[in-house]
Amino acid sequence: MSETQKTATLTDWQSLCDSLTTDPALFSEVRLAVESPLRYLERFRARLALRGITTPEGVSPWLALVDWLDENDRLVELDEDTSSEDLVDYLSTLPVVAGSGANLRPVAAQDVHLAYSVPRANVLLAPHYWTLLHLDTETASYPLALVSTEAAPRITALAAAVGHSARTIDESDAEDAARSGLTGYSYPLAQAAPVQTGPRPGNVGLRILGFIVDALLLYGVILGGVWLGITINGSNSGGLIPTVMLIVAVAYVAGLAVVVGRTGQSLGLLIVGLKVVKADSAAAPGFASALGRGALLFFAPFAIWLVVLIVTTLVDPRGRGLHDKAAGTFVAYARGANAVR
Repeated sequence: MSETQKTATLTDWQSLCDSLTTDPALFSEVRLAVESPLRYLERFRARLALRGITTPEGVSPWLALVDWLDENDRLVELDEDTSSEDLVDYLSTLPVVAGSGANLRPVAAQDVHLAYSVPRANVLLAPHYWTLLHLDTETASYPLALVSTEAAPRITALAAAVGHSARTIDESDAEDAARSGLTGYSYPLAQAAPVQTGPRPGNVGLRILGFIVDALLLYGVILGGVWLGITINGSNSGGLIPTVMLIVAVAYVAGLAVVVGRTGQSLGLLIVGLKVVKADSAAAPGFASALGRGALLFFAPFAIWLVVLIVTTLVDPRGRGLHDKAAGTFVAYARGANAVR
């Protein structure tokens, strides 16, 4: 174990885990490996046995991180002699790759080494905001983690801070492979996509326009619910109106959270060409994040709160207001052509 690994703090590990995912379960397992290797061994004995680890001394928070990413479909662990054809097959099993629509078939070639095929895969993944990072375990295995392209540089730096290597496989690796006599491609990558650095934050003006559309729809639904209540109860519905308004608003925001959680878009965002994504992966935010974000947006009791949200959105480099930071999201352009070059 290096000196850097020995002096790495839980704060360093938490920062790394938070850059990889918003799921707290990753840091929970890494922390257990740091604080109590014996308990980690007892809990994950079967997992560790696959790596030949049978004693607490063999427990590593880095391997805990790699194993969690593997079990949660954010990593593929290959052998160095895996062909690019196998690489494509393994990556295609990851839900985020399958859901992104990325076509990795141009990478596939039976006898091409990973040093050539991984950079080519990253070119094709870039428009979908994903990057493969090699997490060096100092073994014969070849773990490739699928991370947000925008977060990749930070993950690399944080991995170094805890004494490990997480890096992109680049042209220098291909040059080393060529000098070793390993096989590369004999044909160019057709229609290679430009390398991008992640989703481009959506224009604040468009975001406000999208919010206005959604807010008008919400108020229209509320008024419809009030009208229905008055129609049914007549003159006795005065005291019922606030309750009806609250019930309709809660139902609307909950329903909107289901749609935004799955697709990243409300009607307003769809109209202006934006989408809500997870800050760490550019994937759809999921119901919980969308619900929390929607509640902060639509249930603001005072107009000053909306001003706070707009101001914090304007001053943040990625356009993440307090509502986005609380929900672990940010708003990006919906089409890959608007990603940062």
